[in-house]
Amino acid sequence: MDKFYDILKQGKLTEKDIELLQGIICVQNVKNNKIIVDYGKNCTNIYFILKGGFVMQLLKDDGSEKTINFFLEGFQPFMTVPQSFFRDVTSNCKLVSIRNSDVIVLPKKELLQILEISPTIKDFYQSQIITALLSELDFRTKLLSYSPKNMYELLISDYQEVIQNISSRHIANFIGISPEWLSNLKKTL
Repeated sequence: MDKFYDILKQGKLTEKDIELLQGIICVQNVKNNKIIVDYGKNCTNIYFILKGGFVMQLLKDDGSEKTINFFLEGFQPFMTVPQSFFRDVTSNCKLVSIRNSDVIVLPKKELLQILEISPTIKDFYQSQIITALLSELDFRTKLLSYSPKNMYELLISDYQEVIQNISSRHIANFIGISPEWLSNLKKTL
């Protein structure tokens, strides 16, 4: 919880602002492999990871799942399903835990009410959303433009937390190769 409060303080939130947020948040323990946002459901929360990790998976037209993002306490710790959260539509993605995790839950309805009360929280919220969306866009752009080998090399060089905390199965799915191909790729590097 200290990391969350450090981020709030870096955002220049006052003690009153922090108290407002404390009034709406709750800490939730999420067991391994539990879905917190499922396909066809509305995403009504923003989550901040205190401990653990999650993957975001997209349901493809053929019924298969594609891992499209990772969330860890030290890598993109704020998570939501943006299309569902911001547009109030059902989700075509799911968020699933990859280990026992603890998250702070920020419910949308209450958060929007607080944004009307505090311009400082509103500025902080907008700044965090922009930062998270740009980070996600940058990550996905690399995924689309790099070969699987180059993407894996990038993960090794720049995203060690992903390499250390995400299973090879999810990494392989993310970069668009089979787990066997990833295993062979690891042997050549």
